Amino acid sequence: VTATLYAQWEQPLSGTDGIGANLTGKSGGASAADPVSLVLTVQLSDQNWRTILAAINSAGKYVSLNLSACTASTANSGGGLRSTGGFDPVSSADTGKDKIVNLTLPTAASGIVVETYSDPTFKHFTALKTVSGAGVTSIGDHAFSSYSSIGSNGPAALTSASFPAAAAIGNNAFYGCAALNSVTLGATPPTLGAYIFDGITAAQGERGKRHTGSFFNAAALHVQQNGFARYAQYPPNFPRG
Repeated sequence: VTATLYAQWEQPLSGTDGIGANLTGKSGGASAADPVSLVLTVQLSDQNWRTILAAINSAGKYVSLNLSACTASTANSGGGLRSTGGFDPVSSADTGKDKIVNLTLPTAASGIVVETYSDPTFKHFTALKTVSGAGVTSIGDHAFSSYSSIGSNGPAALTSASFPAAAAIGNNAFYGCAALNSVTLGATPPTLGAYIFDGITAAQGERGKRHTGSFFNAAALHVQQNGFARYAQYPPNFPRG
């Protein structure tokens, strides 16, 4: 929510050239507890996405990155926002990501691409605390997973995820996000993959179950008011009440 509010009072940057000056000219950003805001309205091509990460890395500041108004690339491959609506932060790119604390995905993003066990989609986002995607309907396998045992460097610090339009959440999507305690979904329960909340502190005792009900008993699940009845009927171990 905080990341979204920045757009209401900060003039967004419509190009990538001024990102470095924009960040260095702001006070704060020395720690993840005090990120500076960065609001962009660029075409999120592979090149622009890598330029954004490089500029953040060069500035050396922790940021709240708002990409909500960014548009899709014309390409259906590479990083950034693909022409088909898939968001790919490029798991192989490691610089700059460790400075992103809050991330608002493009409204035009309809999905988060599928990655692998050793290279989760949000690899290297080690400071990420909140993420939101208003238009995301599909969250791919291993999207936010953090496998510390193999050094996957996923977003283990993630505390809040908001995907009100999510219709499908893939296998191991939030595996190992030990700090996760708030999930916002829409009125209709999404289809769930296996072990999506396995390895999360709030979900201990449910390890191995396909749907991790105890996670929702220990954490906050936010849904639209007219959706409570649907979630209450969702089998077998989804949130009740």
